[in-house]
Amino acid sequence: TIKRLQKEVSELERSLRERNFEIEILETRLSAQSKQKHDEQAVDIKKIYELQEKVTSFQTSVVEKDAKLVDLSGMLKMLQKQLSDVDRKREQLDVYVDEQKNRIEEQQKELLEQASNYSLQIQERSLEHEKVMEDLKQQLQDVQSQLKDKEQQLERVVNELPDEPVTRAVLE
Repeated sequence: TIKRLQKEVSELERSLRERNFEIEILETRLSAQSKQKHDEQAVDIKKIYELQEKVTSFQTSVVEKDAKLVDLSGMLKMLQKQLSDVDRKREQLDVYVDEQKNRIEEQQKELLEQASNYSLQIQERSLEHEKVMEDLKQQLQDVQSQLKDKEQQLERVVNELPDEPVTRAVLE
């Protein structure tokens, strides 16, 4: 019985050593797994921290871009209003230009009519003047002809007078 008990104790010791060995292997594995999990968690925590920094940076960027977008939207509204004002003023200018064109065309028509009337008046007066000039030329010719006739008559009368010194002195 002692031998048997010693044998059992020996088997139990061997079994215990095997179990201890298995436990050590398991502990080593668990320790390695725990360390690997810890390292993975550290990497995950680092990644989470980096992602949080990126998210914070992105949020800051989004806020800045939103502010710029608000500014640009305000500028766009202002520019649209200015463009609307420019379009309205352009329409007013077009109306004004059309009115001025019409007024100038009317003035041109009036001036052309006046010029035409003046031209007709000038032509009429020119014709009247030419007629008057022709009449005056004719009258001058008539007067010259009459003068010539009178000179001839006077010369005949002078030639018919007796040759007396008194007559000559009077005639001279």
